[in-house]
Amino acid sequence: EQAAMLLAALDHKPAAPRMAELLKSQRPEVMIAIGWGLRNLAVPETAPAILEAAEQQTKGPRDPAIGFSVYETRIAHLFEALGLMHYRPAEPLMRQYIPKSEMHNEESRGAAIWALGHLYAGEVNEDLATLFMERATDDSAEPVEYEFVRAMSLVSIGRMQAVSQLDKMRELIGPVTDHDIFDYSIRWAIRQMTGEDVPLAPPVVMIRGGWFLESLED
Repeated sequence: EQAAMLLAALDHKPAAPRMAELLKSQRPEVMIAIGWGLRNLAVPETAPAILEAAEQQTKGPRDPAIGFSVYETRIAHLFEALGLMHYRPAEPLMRQYIPKSEMHNEESRGAAIWALGHLYAGEVNEDLATLFMERATDDSAEPVEYEFVRAMSLVSIGRMQAVSQLDKMRELIGPVTDHDIFDYSIRWAIRQMTGEDVPLAPPVVMIRGGWFLESLED
């Protein structure tokens, strides 16, 4: 675990083949560190092994002793790696993570959508853009769509330069951007597509009490 994190932080790309071999590890800490390491190194030769690991994890089975969140965090790193390497063979698998599913959490689904945006950076895929906007505008009460998934959908629309979705984005955001990940993502996407800066709302003032030393007047 520590060696993988160190080598990735140092951008030591010769370590990538060994990390790819360790994709078979079932140690939770190693699973996450190797996924993160391969994502940071982004060596194209490791893409087939990364996709194979992601496919196996998606199909299952999963060991309950390892934990749901470990699997989802690792596959998020793997999807990000494939996206950064623009590995198009991963697209069919990533598409499986776009719809709502109890089998996947916000990390894996958000990463898949983010990665698809990288696969089509600057190259509009209207089918994907439509699917992403469906996620971004899904405000149904049950089940509630993850805010991170909604935000990454908007980011990928902007990265693809899907200007067909601009009007819907403007409807979502209004004249001023609120201070949250959703509105920030719309603002970033609009800027990518048009160069326009949507105005920001005034800074939020936070008041907290309960400190060990406070004014009696307050």
